[in-house]
Amino acid sequence: PIKHKIEHETYQLPDSLMFALRAFLLSRAIRNLRGQSSSHCSMLVNASRFTRVQSQLKNRLHEALERIQNALRVNSSSTSALMDPEIKALFDVWYTEYAEVGRVEGGETKFKWEEIQESIFDSIASAKVVEVNSRANELDYSN
Repeated sequence: PIKHKIEHETYQLPDSLMFALRAFLLSRAIRNLRGQSSSHCSMLVNASRFTRVQSQLKNRLHEALERIQNALRVNSSSTSALMDPEIKALFDVWYTEYAEVGRVEGGETKFKWEEIQESIFDSIASAKVVEVNSRANELDYSN
């Protein structure tokens, strides 16, 4: 919540943050398909001034990222991949945010869902969640 106390417990991520995470992961896959795989890519989540709440958010984001990575690891190459709720949620975000924007001359989508589905796991396999605040590690772009 916008206003919360230091004792606030974060049991799950809001839908808007899950949408943003999925959009970020999709953008990474699209950048890789464009040949920008060596470019650094990061997502900043600034949701609380309290380090305790930030740690909880980091843990929930890590769990969400692992769920998505595991779903893609197991099901992304399957023809029934969209039966997996995590992959279907990625597809829904792709359709909402990228399908129309990526249109090129002639009305074709530059990167079709099938290309994204095929490449996204490799694009995000090395993704990790890092907490950066006064009590946690510094962000290291060299890794």
